[in-house]
Amino acid sequence: MNAFDNKKLLNEARDLFEESYAHCQDIGYFDRYLLGEWWIENEKDLVTIIRNVVDPKQAILEVQSLIHFSVFTTYSDRDRISRHIDWMEEYLSDQGAQITDLPNAVQESDFFRSENVIEKNGRRLSPDFLRFFELWQAIQKNTNLENQKNLNVLELGSGYGGQARMAKLLNPDATVFLTDLPFSLFFAYLYIQMNFPDSAILYVTGPEDVDRFEENWDFVFVPTVYSEVLNHKNFDVFINTNSMTEMHNDVISYWFDFLQADERVKYIYLDNRFINRCEIDDHRVNESACFGSLDAQWDIKYWAFDDPATHNPYLSTLHPTNLRLIAERLSHKLPPEQLSKQSETLFEEVKNEDWLQESMQPLEDGNIAIEISRYLNYWPRTFGTHRFDGSTSGTLFKLWNAIRLQPSIDKVHAMLAYLKFLRTGMPDGFRIEEEYYYEALLSRLP
Repeated sequence: MNAFDNKKLLNEARDLFEESYAHCQDIGYFDRYLLGEWWIENEKDLVTIIRNVVDPKQAILEVQSLIHFSVFTTYSDRDRISRHIDWMEEYLSDQGAQITDLPNAVQESDFFRSENVIEKNGRRLSPDFLRFFELWQAIQKNTNLENQKNLNVLELGSGYGGQARMAKLLNPDATVFLTDLPFSLFFAYLYIQMNFPDSAILYVTGPEDVDRFEENWDFVFVPTVYSEVLNHKNFDVFINTNSMTEMHNDVISYWFDFLQADERVKYIYLDNRFINRCEIDDHRVNESACFGSLDAQWDIKYWAFDDPATHNPYLSTLHPTNLRLIAERLSHKLPPEQLSKQSETLFEEVKNEDWLQESMQPLEDGNIAIEISRYLNYWPRTFGTHRFDGSTSGTLFKLWNAIRLQPSIDKVHAMLAYLKFLRTGMPDGFRIEEEYYYEALLSRLP
């Protein structure tokens, strides 16, 4: 039932947007924190909708028909959607999660794009709904948050608000903080207000609002231009899906400085593009620092490249591959000697692998170079990215984690060689995005 005043809500959301958007422009916010290439164009589309839409639900339906926040919301082929949902339900069941065991309120919103929704066993389901449900199953399975009350959840890149809604449905006593660019936060604000009309909501309009954080809020909306207020709060879990790798590397660094401050965040959940190809002059060259930015003081709870949850064959199979990571911030810093030992143990395992052994070339000065073409001349049966192990037992994780724990020139050289191996067969002019990050890291190492 529509329990809110359409005109009042739209005007309120629009006023909040215009105020924070004008502040961004007045202080040169987008000059200091550059928008990723993807969002330079998205900004125009979203601002147009915000300033011309006449109804809150229309705003949500319009943005869900675009790929700006989620490709899954754009589909209308009911047969493919139904097959996708069946596959997801079977996958979730195999993981021990049954959507049918939950209260009937845990279903897709009445304010969701109807062409994208299937009713099954009296419950409205959509691909995005099950994606966010599965996200929370992964968090609960790999953390100790499942039975914790009064969670403080922080989502960077809230999109239209689908994940925040799921977080509240599954954790009714949680406070969900949403931080995003003003022209994105507008839609999440509408969607949450429409779905939770009686909830206690704070929209931050300036640094002084930090004094109200200790009040009992259901949702707190923080335009990124005021993100410094988040320094005054600790969070149980930080969530980012598919947007940190749409940010400029300098902005990624800003957020990792925030995340890696002492006791700021207990757990992080990242699900972002990883090991995708880009052209040499592509904007992705400068948007590749996400997973390389984790420091050594995280305990990795889950790490999966091309996660099995994404293997659904019916929707979005042509979209980028992701890495999904869940990590816990260590309460006591590990000493350098322990980090060194862990890093070297991982690297020793990699150094004994066939691809690296066969690629080593002795140099006249006594050092060793890695020449991957030497190995590829044998046409190995593990040729190509589709046969390598993307789990924590695989080469990619071992190299990534060895570098994270204690970066060194030889480890980074090995990672660059392995990425070169993985991209064999790509058309000329393409490289793996993370090659640029590790090359930059190599240039900074002593």
